[in-house]
Amino acid sequence: MKKVLIFSYYWPPGSGPGVQRWLKMSRFLPEFGIEPIIITVKNGAYPSRDESLLKEIPKGLRVIHTDTLEPFEIFNTLRGKKGNEISVGLSGMKNSSSFIQRFGIWLRANFFIPDARKGWKHYALKAAIPLMSEVDAIITTGPPHSTHFIGAELKKKYGKIWLADFRDPWSNIHYHELMPMWKSSLRKHKAQEDFILKTADSVTVVSEGMKREFANRRDDIQVIYNGYDSMDFHTGITPDMNHFVMSYVGNLKPNQNVSTLWNVISELIQSNTEFAKRFKLRLIGKKDNAIIEELNALLPNENIELIDHLSHARAVEAMCKSNLLLFVIPQAKNNELILTGKLFEYLASGRPMFSIGPIAGDASKIIQESKMSPMIDYSDKEGMKRALLDHFTHSKGESQTNENIKKFSRSFQTEALALALKKMMNQSSLKQ
Repeated sequence: MKKVLIFSYYWPPGSGPGVQRWLKMSRFLPEFGIEPIIITVKNGAYPSRDESLLKEIPKGLRVIHTDTLEPFEIFNTLRGKKGNEISVGLSGMKNSSSFIQRFGIWLRANFFIPDARKGWKHYALKAAIPLMSEVDAIITTGPPHSTHFIGAELKKKYGKIWLADFRDPWSNIHYHELMPMWKSSLRKHKAQEDFILKTADSVTVVSEGMKREFANRRDDIQVIYNGYDSMDFHTGITPDMNHFVMSYVGNLKPNQNVSTLWNVISELIQSNTEFAKRFKLRLIGKKDNAIIEELNALLPNENIELIDHLSHARAVEAMCKSNLLLFVIPQAKNNELILTGKLFEYLASGRPMFSIGPIAGDASKIIQESKMSPMIDYSDKEGMKRALLDHFTHSKGESQTNENIKKFSRSFQTEALALALKKMMNQSSLKQ
């Protein structure tokens, strides 16, 4: 069996799509003849944690934890907070009146390139060196995109073949436009991104949009979607039909504030007695404070339910118990390329979706192919009102099996990855 060394900063007890992608693939890779070995950090700076994911680490999987050197704990100390927890997508920090917060963002934008986790490289390399004689290939996954420089150095020093996995864009990531970044810093990001794309033996991305973005710099990129794990979804979980719950599950960032929808909900509550009685907007996960303030000003308390971060298992259960799942693509430059991992789990839940975003984007295409209600533009107030009333009027409790999404299963996507790895290894053997 071939062995692959995977560098993933995000790993349980961290949570989120970055953790799920390689946690799930590590479980399925041995089924396709590849043994994974993980190198990660001991105590990473995670936006959120999910201790229950520790139980999902495959039995017998070799996981090596290293030290790291990062600025987040110092930054939080200056802000009067403890620990190394970080915000998501600059939530609550964009318009902060705190000098320390604004200085921290400026420092991060211009002096920690490509990111503030670059201090992990030294420790990760030290842990990897003893394994070089037994592994056949290396995988680095970003963000944090500084992880890719670990792969570049091991390739250069030991001649190991290397796959660079991009879960998000790099130089064009949407939150860069929120940061006070010098033009020289942007150029440096672009130059580093170009170097990784050119140097890696193989490149994978999570969407067709990202493949198109990189196409002028590399033409052999393969799409490996985040997908869903069918084992996470159990039959028999249905909504309480006494209410109509519209749920958003995940982190709700500043650029996902859909004021048009909040106003539509407010107007329906005021004009429709039955809607006012039964409707509830349930937001699960970290939420930008400005969004909460806007909702509290518009909607009665009984029509809003705010829940903090849930474990992955409970989050999936919450999806399945919802009448309608709210899906919002961030309002940002090049957002037609954004394809979040949440989309695939929403589809796998069998529940109807209410999707807001670019109607010609990659997510919209997958939603249409999956026979779900079409994407609605951010400013289409009448379209939102018609769609929400239609869902409210015709809501059914039973889940719907969707045969169109099987190709997005974690197993299917891991098999595609395994084939790409074996092809890369075979090509390397022929050159030797």
